[in-house]
Amino acid sequence: MERHNLYSSSLLLAMASLICYKAYRIGLGRPDNPGEGFAPFWISFVLALLSAYLLFGSYLKVMKGRGGPIGVATWRKPVYLLFLLFLYAFLLRFLGFLAVTFLLMLFLLYSFGGESLRKSLLFSVLISFIFYFLFARGLQLPLPTGLIWDYLKPG
Repeated sequence: MERHNLYSSSLLLAMASLICYKAYRIGLGRPDNPGEGFAPFWISFVLALLSAYLLFGSYLKVMKGRGGPIGVATWRKPVYLLFLLFLYAFLLRFLGFLAVTFLLMLFLLYSFGGESLRKSLLFSVLISFIFYFLFARGLQLPLPTGLIWDYLKPG
């Protein structure tokens, strides 16, 4: 298990560092007047710290000989999940937040969660609308509505 943590924390540390650098280049601003890179910088900074902590702890345990080998079967689900997340990011602008979040939750709950199709559908709808109302209404963030819906409108 520690070898899994070693690889995943290395990847997360690299990604968080890259995001931290890019957010810094965008501009942090000041705490009383934050710039566009302020939130991504601090979120990725915390993620980098946590990843470094996990990486260091996993490295020490692997060096003591407690880590096991990683087989091909253990990489299937993470690769599938990574594919789903890339697909989510790719389809977000085209289909919109609600539709893509619903589909992502449906696939995750049905394939990873082991839930029945009926439960997966119900929870996917609930989760999608909860997140929509949290972000769009509560935090008043503009979410992508989807380009496809403009093409499907009559007239």
